[in-house]
Amino acid sequence: GGAVSLWDPTRRVSLDLTVGGGPGDGTVRLTLWLDALLPRAASLALTSADRASKVAAAEFLHAVTLLMVGRNARRAAPKGGDYAREPTPFHHIYRRLFPVIIDLAVDPEPVTRQLFSALAFQLVRWFTRNQAREAAETVALLDALTEGLAGPSSSTEA
Repeated sequence: GGAVSLWDPTRRVSLDLTVGGGPGDGTVRLTLWLDALLPRAASLALTSADRASKVAAAEFLHAVTLLMVGRNARRAAPKGGDYAREPTPFHHIYRRLFPVIIDLAVDPEPVTRQLFSALAFQLVRWFTRNQAREAAETVALLDALTEGLAGPSSSTEA
């Protein structure tokens, strides 16, 4: 495949792992950065003809979305409080991920559609509650919904 650009130039999505087998039979803590995988996973989830690859990529995107929402929910409030309207650290990723989620919510593949139709509803509820803390993300989600309803997808242009 061709080169795929990152959705955010700064690494933001990570998973911390602790594995055995370190020095003196100790443990080693590793940070696995997932950012570089997102555009390719989105492309596979949207276009792969191989069902197993498509579903695995979709499950990965689903898990990463939940990870990011959970991290946003736990982060400290910005200096201006909940109504500061500052974008969260994941804003650039969300702007690219939300259109993919909307497309996958109506995907012909049943597992993908089931995962993402529920996730899309949950995200709408989460981001549109009466709190402005994630206002930039709410706008990104509403933009993705509007574009998804308007016509052919542009989310495949990862």
